[in-house]
Amino acid sequence: MTSPNISLSQKPKEEFYSKSKSCEWYTPPWILMRAGAVLGHFHDPALPGKTDGLTSIWGKSVFLNPPYGHGVKKWFEKLRDSVYQKNTEEYIVLWKCAPETEAWGVLMVYTDLVAFPKQRIHFIDGKTGMATNRATFPSALFYHGENADLFKSQFNECSIWTEERA
Repeated sequence: MTSPNISLSQKPKEEFYSKSKSCEWYTPPWILMRAGAVLGHFHDPALPGKTDGLTSIWGKSVFLNPPYGHGVKKWFEKLRDSVYQKNTEEYIVLWKCAPETEAWGVLMVYTDLVAFPKQRIHFIDGKTGMATNRATFPSALFYHGENADLFKSQFNECSIWTEERA
């Protein structure tokens, strides 16, 4: 599977560089398909229109593209706790590349691999269902679980970072 054909020659609009007016960045189908290939059937606690993912029990396999913004850390704390309590055994998280944040530190507690897409992701507009301008930030895909090789093969066009755990 390849990424959607996206022209890099299109110049972004001025608002591309400004702060987003929304914390909702819907996952592109190509990422969901690859996440499904790695995780199999997965729970998406931040799926728009579903019950509050922060109060539910998360499943064994989780895909998480949390609402971006100041409250994101609580999503990663919930994920960390779900792994610690052995409710969640495997996850893929799509989030921005922000290693200077406390939220990143919480997310990295159990993360085994991080994949960095070589291009900015075109997220999906929740109203139109169409790909939007590229994100104003670089993104990363965080993986924890027993299928590291499968994760690497599904996201092979990304730069992969690996941390060896002692």
